[in-house]
Amino acid sequence: MPERKNIRLKHHDYTSHTAYFITICTHNRQHLFGEIQNGEMHFNLIGKMIDEMLFRLPENFGQSQMLAKVIMPNHLHFIWLHQDTATLSDVVKTLKGRATTVYRAYLYNHDLPFKKLWQRGYHEHGIRSEQDFLKIAQYIENNPKQWELDCFYPHENGGKGRI
Repeated sequence: MPERKNIRLKHHDYTSHTAYFITICTHNRQHLFGEIQNGEMHFNLIGKMIDEMLFRLPENFGQSQMLAKVIMPNHLHFIWLHQDTATLSDVVKTLKGRATTVYRAYLYNHDLPFKKLWQRGYHEHGIRSEQDFLKIAQYIENNPKQWELDCFYPHENGGKGRI
């Protein structure tokens, strides 16, 4: 088996008190959380479960805060003000692990075949300035309105959007 490349910065302290922009995608970018209609996200049952997991995530990391979030049909974004001793990876593992447990129970209870929920890993961006924060917060707020331009939007020709 080929060795997986670690995409984390070697010398960055992921326990540092920093705001991060996090992106997590569904496995194979499946549309599992609902759909966008008229620029608004409409959750299905799985989307509602993921929304609840995101809402409750700060309960596990008492010093940290969720500053903004958006759930899209096949991915989610959030801004996490990290102020705990846990690593950022621990935060994402907690979210993905709990969501996977609830998702598997949903599939089992509805006699549906198992499908993976998440793609491997996640993307993070350390927010470096107030201007960077405001730009990202605006992107999160406008993400459903600009869904057809999003790089995660499935185009008929297989191409990707511009954002």
